[in-house]
Amino acid sequence: MRGRRRAAALACVAALAAVTAACGGGGGDSPAEVLSAAPAKTLAEGTVRVSITAQLAGAGTALDGEGEFDLKARRGRLALKRGGASEIRFLGDLIFVKLAQLQGKPWVRLDVQALSARPGVDLDSLRQLQRNDPTAVLSYLGGVTGAVEDLGEETVRGDTTTHYRATLDLDRAGAKAGAEQREDIRRIVRELGTSRLPTEAWIDEEGRLRRLRYTLDLSQLDTGGEEPAQGTVTASFELYQFGRPVEVTEPPAGEVTDIEELLRTTPAR
Repeated sequence: MRGRRRAAALACVAALAAVTAACGGGGGDSPAEVLSAAPAKTLAEGTVRVSITAQLAGAGTALDGEGEFDLKARRGRLALKRGGASEIRFLGDLIFVKLAQLQGKPWVRLDVQALSARPGVDLDSLRQLQRNDPTAVLSYLGGVTGAVEDLGEETVRGDTTTHYRATLDLDRAGAKAGAEQREDIRRIVRELGTSRLPTEAWIDEEGRLRRLRYTLDLSQLDTGGEEPAQGTVTASFELYQFGRPVEVTEPPAGEVTDIEELLRTTPAR
């Protein structure tokens, strides 16, 4: 069961990674060109609301959340209905995670830059949190490869979209990315057990991503030495309400626990 939870989490992270990896639409462009144009068109909107779900075959919903992001300022929040954290806030290199088990000061503050230089910190877990920020994964669309199939028009949240099926080559995306993103993409490839990520994307008439969905075989995921998971997980998300004001602030100081405090008080193993 623990392996299934980790596999589902990896799949959800990958879904968010692909969030910005399948936008486009309209005009006389080929389907591949539509998808390749998506990051710039999505980023140009400035802000967006996001809905995320992940379904484990035979086990119901593993992840269900909604959030909003300022794509240019790298600020956002994600409220989760399941899992250990109930909310995550992103403020540049600062991440705040709300954990119900921390009485009185439920928010954990993580300074990504500071922690990355500290020995003994689980950087993979930290990077997984960062991937939930859509701005961190725009480079993944650099991996659109091969034929892109146009599956016709469909309606998403009342708007007309075109439904596409494509494959992302994450190795190819990593070769085009900056050094930090390149290393993160390599980690994702190791976790997924493949560099190829088949996806379906719904693109509206403005060339923006409106929905993305993919299914993974859990038995192929790297569960970190835990019992191999079985079955499949289908992860999906939707982007909507572009261009609306998004204001995300740090939690009240009296409710925040710095991760350094937890590291000092946690016995070494």
